[in-house]
Amino acid sequence: MMPKNKEKIKELFRWGPVWLLIAFGLFAVFMGSYPMYNMCLKPYFSLLKSDSWQPVKAVVISGKVNAHTHISKGASRRSYSIDFCYEYEWKDTKYRGNRYWFWGRKSSAAKFHRVVRNNPPGTQITCFVNPENPAESVISRESYIQTGAVILFSIFITSGLFILFFTVWAFCRGTLKNEWAAADET
Repeated sequence: MMPKNKEKIKELFRWGPVWLLIAFGLFAVFMGSYPMYNMCLKPYFSLLKSDSWQPVKAVVISGKVNAHTHISKGASRRSYSIDFCYEYEWKDTKYRGNRYWFWGRKSSAAKFHRVVRNNPPGTQITCFVNPENPAESVISRESYIQTGAVILFSIFITSGLFILFFTVWAFCRGTLKNEWAAADET
């Protein structure tokens, strides 16, 4: 006779296809939701929060466009970010800011090059300062949601939820075939 713990482990592995489908569904949900939050939702919520920030005059210290090369499956892709430094004063205290906008990198550098070219060091600009934390500031509060990224991440999330829902539904109804159990019993 088999010990009770081994029977429980054997029963757990007997439902391997169910666990595999649940794991795959959770993985798909994670692979969609984590980057969607970091690339789309987090910057968007920061943008909404900055709506109450106060405009303040600032002076540009430096600006440059950074190119980032990503190699994936033998193909190389480039993305660009802006490194923009400015100085401003809030309630008789000087601060330095380096945030141009809340979004990450872009696949095109044209806009960033235009910003750097039109704002050489010494140029006076307007930045927006968080009154609750004056060290936090931003220059551009424009919205830049990448529709393609949102659609791609949504597909992952929806697929994962679909897999999870129908796996649990089929398991509870007893219609999910237990293929591994049949192989064990032969």
